[in-house]
Order: sequence, then structure tokens, then C-alpha cells
Amino acid sequence: MSGIVGQSYHGAVSPTAPPLAAPAAASAHGEVDLWKVYDQALKAAKYIDLTHTLTPGSPVWKGFGPAVFGPAVDPSTGLPYT
Repeated sequence: MSGIVGQSYHGAVSPTAPPLAAPAAASAHGEVDLWKVYDQALKAAKYIDLTHTLTPGSPVWKGFGPAVFGPAVDPSTGLPYT
């Protein structure tokens, strides 16, 4: 992705997000203070939800075949959750 400046999060690029500052947020014991990382790098980031609703009619690549939907099943009993 040449020409795009920003931080990548789960495949999405946010050109407004500053680079993560985890090294600056590390404590004397080498632990990372996640609140400092959030405050320094993630708080000002723009988040975009790229999820898609899946339905039986959702298009899929023909190599996968049609989608099959059913209730979630408890693997220990084989019965649907209630």
C-alpha cells in the first residue's frame, strides 16, 4: 500500500492515527502501560467499522458453495443452545 501514511488496525488504515508509542509507555520493569498507549496513540484515532452482516443470501466465492446457517450447537451435547 504505497502512498498511504498511517497506522494499520485489523486491515483498515487510519491516516489520522499516530504511530503506537508502546516503548515510551513501558515501565521500569519492562511492562507496557496500556492506558498510556491508549492516551498517546489510540484515543485520537478514527475507527471505522468494516464488518458485514452475513445472511443466507450473502454473495460468496463460488468455490465455497452456498452458505449454510443453523442454530449454535453445544459441542458437548450436540444440542442447540437455548
